[in-house]
Amino acid sequence: MKSNDGVTKQTHRRWHVAGSVMAALVAVVIGCTTSDAPPAPSEEAGGQAPAPMPASSTPGPAPTPAETQAPTPGDARPVVRGGVGTWSADAPVSRSAGDPAAACTDCDVIVVTMCSVRRDHVDVYTDRGLTPSIRTIADGGYHFGTAYAASNFTLASLTAILTGRFGSSTGVVGWDKGLVKNIPTLPEVLGLYGYATAGFTINAASGFRPEYGLDRGFQHLEIIEAPSDNPDGRLPSGPTGSALSAQPMVRWIKDQPTSQRIFAMFHTRTAHFPFVVAPPTDDPTGIGRLLWGDDLTASMGDEQRPGVVGGTAVQGVGVSTDPNRLQHALMRSGREGLKAWRAYYAESIPRMDADLGAVVDVLKQTGRWDKTILVVVADHGESLGDHGEFLHGDSYFDSVVKVPLVMRIPGLPGNPQALDPLVSHVDVLPTLLELVGAVAPAGIDGQSMVPMLTDSTAEIRSTALVEGGVSWTPRDRMRGAVISPPWALLRQPVMCTMGTPEPPPGPGEPFKCLFNMEDDPGQNRNQARNQPAVVDKLQARWDGYRAAKQGSVVPTAVQHDPAFKDLLRKSGYFNASQPTP
Repeated sequence: MKSNDGVTKQTHRRWHVAGSVMAALVAVVIGCTTSDAPPAPSEEAGGQAPAPMPASSTPGPAPTPAETQAPTPGDARPVVRGGVGTWSADAPVSRSAGDPAAACTDCDVIVVTMCSVRRDHVDVYTDRGLTPSIRTIADGGYHFGTAYAASNFTLASLTAILTGRFGSSTGVVGWDKGLVKNIPTLPEVLGLYGYATAGFTINAASGFRPEYGLDRGFQHLEIIEAPSDNPDGRLPSGPTGSALSAQPMVRWIKDQPTSQRIFAMFHTRTAHFPFVVAPPTDDPTGIGRLLWGDDLTASMGDEQRPGVVGGTAVQGVGVSTDPNRLQHALMRSGREGLKAWRAYYAESIPRMDADLGAVVDVLKQTGRWDKTILVVVADHGESLGDHGEFLHGDSYFDSVVKVPLVMRIPGLPGNPQALDPLVSHVDVLPTLLELVGAVAPAGIDGQSMVPMLTDSTAEIRSTALVEGGVSWTPRDRMRGAVISPPWALLRQPVMCTMGTPEPPPGPGEPFKCLFNMEDDPGQNRNQARNQPAVVDKLQARWDGYRAAKQGSVVPTAVQHDPAFKDLLRKSGYFNASQPTP
């Protein structure tokens, strides 16, 4: 049945929590909407405070005043800090029993989120020979042909995966907001059912940090310094090899008793910009040298800014009005430069796949392979010159928001063909909970994909939303996309079709792009002016959903310390010329 917001086919199930465990979770069931922010981790609270980032051996660009400005004294907003650390939390004392009739009651659950990975670079979608480990997971498993990210940048997408809610439901649609305490997360729920829970990532601008509230429910959260096989760690000294980012999770899984059910989430950034992990040796276009030194030796303002070049602002962080040397080099070098750019990206994918290989290996070594539900999904894709855009953060074309999603489920036969009905990031949480016999929290946007596993034509939703982004936008002029096959409505600050004149939008308004995905899968023909009724219908559907959610949750406003702003800049998200008001 359709919910009153018109976005999902919703079947409401109320979540009952035994005793007084997880009072914050009970609050969301009874409608409490506090906006308390999670406290910063401390040693007294069982966590290890983030360590400062080591100084680079190569001098980087001089920071601007906006980057070095410390958090305002007396400002009560949580401070997002860069750094490594290990955070611990007690497991719930009271446990709930799962539904014994569920498909995989005794299964472990592993979720791997891949940063910036395109569908057409995953072999199960397009066979390039780049991802043998993902193919191993897909063999006997399922892959989804019409899966959409909940946003075009990591923080919002991870929040949606962990909560089963779109951005308008959590308020996390930019770098300036974190998850409020009373919205339940996947590890919180699984902890109540007796799972040991752990999360793993590297010290980088992903938002998978306690200050954003994404540590909630993880009894163990570990953030390590970026290793040498990762573009974020291509200079610091340390261990060499492959799959280094995955090693903390590998060790944790090995340490768990075989009788203990586990949930682990690992966010890999091994394929993230700037892609390279060593200086180029054969680089006639110069693109490789620019990628290698983009955040290390260029003067301030010359770095690549995915999605925020040309005067747009990062929410809660800063505004960029500087030139883009790397993008200009790509334009000057023409077809050969674009070919080199794409080749460097493609070279990063097998390194990322090695992270997945380490996960597969440890599950087999510990005897968990045949009892583990394994989910592999990209937080978003990447533009490689598609529609004149590079990287991600501003547009909502399919190259960025239509993502690979692969699942392996013990006891189910799998399907070698893609499951094509529409699904979203928000559908991961209810799917996993149903498979293990847990009850999903009330009020989520996600729908279980379990019906699709036995009927590949089953439809669980008619519409998916893609909301927010790294670029600042007023909340009443939300950027994003409404996906309702065959139509996709995009609201973005970049033009809909390169080389085709379009009337400029009104001041502060985004371009409206409408594509028929059946007739125009490459999204090359904007139908917005020819199909105004479709535009209005999809926009009304989005507006109705946002109106239904308005005021239900007040997200946690955060501020950023210089170390985290530096991580944002190194990832290409931040180049502050002046602070955002």
